[in-house]
Amino acid sequence: MTGRPDGDRDDPSPQLGPPVPPELSAAWAAAEGQLFPSVLALPDVYERTVLVLRATLDRLRALGTGTGPLLEASASGPALVASAAEQSGLSTSGLDIALIGQVALAMRHREVTADRAAATRLQLVRRARAEGRTWVVLEESGDRAGDPFLPYRRVEVHVPTGRVVAVTTSVADDFRTVRHGVAEAQLDLQTGAVVETDQARWGSSSQPTTHVDAAARERDVERRRTILGDR
Repeated sequence: MTGRPDGDRDDPSPQLGPPVPPELSAAWAAAEGQLFPSVLALPDVYERTVLVLRATLDRLRALGTGTGPLLEASASGPALVASAAEQSGLSTSGLDIALIGQVALAMRHREVTADRAAATRLQLVRRARAEGRTWVVLEESGDRAGDPFLPYRRVEVHVPTGRVVAVTTSVADDFRTVRHGVAEAQLDLQTGAVVETDQARWGSSSQPTTHVDAAARERDVERRRTILGDR
């Protein structure tokens, strides 16, 4: 089966725990912007900060997958960092362990989010393969027609090969119109990661393109689907 992928995809996203409240993830992200600038001028403090942060991140990983362990760990506050540092034989004297804890949570949250996205991609590909579909949409958001204030993104994959066609829009220099882009990448069918590849070996037909409107963009996408479908 070839042709257009299923745009009305359902979401078999793995249940990897409850969502992290936006205000909590925002606080973790803000901590990243505070921690390292505060210690850059202090080489010894900087080095110990990195070591303690790494030990704390390892502790978070050891707690398990999903957001549940993250939320539980966040409730323990600086105690998590102090325990991880003690177990690793590191001193926390003079360190902002509360801030280190939040940065470690932010980093682990990104890993968990990436794991969830990768697992979802693989589930979608497996389902499409079982249904005999050649193409499947992995992600889609924004205004398909092109809105300067609502960027569009669509990622679809050629199920037999894992080749990805990514469609995006971005605001043009006049802030009134949008650029429509099409590019290719590769889905690792073992891990679910979308990776950059050497597009030169794929040939000139696979190179990124930009278009003035959605219609031209979709013609280019269809051209790429046809080429990949023939392989």
